[in-house]
Amino acid sequence: MTDTVSHISDLKKHCRSFWSGYEFHDPALELLFNKQHQSSFIKYLQIWCIMHLLFDVAFPITMITYKPGLFFFLSQIPNILITAATLLPVWFIPRVRQHAVLMIAIAAVLMAGSSGWLVHAHTTVWLQNAKSNALNDVVNEIRHNKDAMMQLDNYLHNVIATSNLNFQAALGLSQLLLLMFVGLYRSTIVAAFMTPITFVGVMVMSPVLRDQYDTLLIRGSALLVASGFLVFFMAGKTLAQRRSFILSNHFEAELNLAVQASRKADSILNHTLKNNMADACGEIQLFLVNTCASDPEYSPLHSATYALQRGMRACRQRYAYLCLVGGRYVFSPHALLLREFAQDMVAGLRVTLAVPELKVLVDPTLLGLIFDNAVSNAFKHGHPDAPDVQFRIRVLDRRYEARETVHLSFEVANRANPLRPRVTEDYVAKVLAGATTTGPATSAMSDQIGLQHSFLAAKAHGMDICLEQIDDYVRFVVQGVAEVVSETDSRKDNTLPIGAVPDVSQIPGDLVVCCIDDSATARRLLKHHLSTLTQPDRVLVFGQDESEVEEFYAAAVAGAHIAILDQHLAYGNDRNILGTDIAQRLLAQGYGGLLCIRSANMALEDQTLYRSARVHHCMGKDTLMKTMITELKLAYLRHTRGDAEPPAPEFPNLHCPASPRLSHDSIATIEA
Repeated sequence: MTDTVSHISDLKKHCRSFWSGYEFHDPALELLFNKQHQSSFIKYLQIWCIMHLLFDVAFPITMITYKPGLFFFLSQIPNILITAATLLPVWFIPRVRQHAVLMIAIAAVLMAGSSGWLVHAHTTVWLQNAKSNALNDVVNEIRHNKDAMMQLDNYLHNVIATSNLNFQAALGLSQLLLLMFVGLYRSTIVAAFMTPITFVGVMVMSPVLRDQYDTLLIRGSALLVASGFLVFFMAGKTLAQRRSFILSNHFEAELNLAVQASRKADSILNHTLKNNMADACGEIQLFLVNTCASDPEYSPLHSATYALQRGMRACRQRYAYLCLVGGRYVFSPHALLLREFAQDMVAGLRVTLAVPELKVLVDPTLLGLIFDNAVSNAFKHGHPDAPDVQFRIRVLDRRYEARETVHLSFEVANRANPLRPRVTEDYVAKVLAGATTTGPATSAMSDQIGLQHSFLAAKAHGMDICLEQIDDYVRFVVQGVAEVVSETDSRKDNTLPIGAVPDVSQIPGDLVVCCIDDSATARRLLKHHLSTLTQPDRVLVFGQDESEVEEFYAAAVAGAHIAILDQHLAYGNDRNILGTDIAQRLLAQGYGGLLCIRSANMALEDQTLYRSARVHHCMGKDTLMKTMITELKLAYLRHTRGDAEPPAPEFPNLHCPASPRLSHDSIATIEA
């Protein structure tokens, strides 16, 4: 690590010479560096201009009592014009701001020339003022003495010129400080040396200051030396800035690379886990099909199946939670049967259910994330011996306006663990804030992150959420407004937020379905369940080895009504065969049936990839087989009817209904 930092810190490998302002060899890197510091440059320039404007306006006003004359006030105009011409474009013309460094360099040189002009103008004004006003009596007394008048003239000229010269030189330090704050660039190097030269050069041309050459030479040399030191400090400052920028840029690139690698590894792990769990779940289901599944002896296998399904669901929810935290989650409403949803949530668990037969438009991923956590917490943190977990969904109110909507209340209740802290508003607030609350029955590794997941998901769904303890029962209540989906509604189906619902009874009984998957379990599982869709001998499965890919092509093009493709076909070599590539080849060969991708990866970007290959329908391997069959029926009828399949789920404009505020009164309504 030290060697890497040393290598990155070596500016000779990245920057040009001193006289180029240590510019980076890479133009893109130089542009990025300038953009990063541009706001600071503009701030320095604005402060410098405003201070100069205030001084150039206020200073002449303080001299009014000395009656310096009109010429004195007019002499300030060049300073005001320079600062105004520099400040106004920066404020009102955004495209000028990218040239802030050049503007600062030009302004510094012009202001130095204006300062030299002010030495000439002020010396002329104050010399005349001294003779006519301040020293009027002295002049009258020695008017006829030429030697005395010459001595007085020389003295006044020397004192006034030197005083003005020192004053303007001191003010000129503000230009040098401005250049120092900006740092080393080609333009600022030139400006740093041109500032004293311009200052002295303008004064040399003044007839009033011709006798002050020695003073001008001394002051000019001092300013030139100061400019040399200034450039030295500018170089040090710029080197430090550029070295810091290189290190920051390097570590940011390394971090982005690590994040991308982590995401890729996470995607691979997610894909592998889902595939393995789907295979394990499929093997158990196929075994149970061929045995007496109702035999109590096989109940552990049923429990294992439900656990695997929850595990696959958790993989999907993990991605959803990452999107929620990153602000990238897209609200995706689907028509959902509440009873089926509740049964899936509690499958294999001892839970009392009370759910109405109602189909509503909700986001099933968000609801699954909320209630998977809620049910899991009810068992993990509830009473160790008799948790008495209950899951109820109640309709609190119905409204019939443009669309029928219901005010739903979801409640998960359980007996509290007497050893755990009592659930209070303060307790919930601490959990949501990330403060762990440990007790005798709380694992030291538990950070209650599941509750944070639930609150975040409920907020994304526009629902209110409440966790409280009443007597010895803990109640987790979620309330929200949802649109009702009737069976005759011609606008909605089980897979799309908006779209027609075909009559699934119209499905022909002789469909030919071709499937390709590299998993033997998946092939057997598809063969078994798809036989409920059509005749068993018309379900053709392929994918045992790479040679069967060509057989799949031939069978699909020969007359398959539905083609189901695994996205990743791996056969032990370095080359993977992608379902999207197979889909494109099928379409090129004139395939006109329904094209489906069945994959463990169903993130938004994955679905976008599948849609770009003109796949008609996408299914996750964690989708329950009964749900998959329903989706296939709807997708097939929609395809044959010529309806366009919607793109990857992007619903930023759909309305997520706001729910009434959750209160103790509404909770009492649930219990009534």
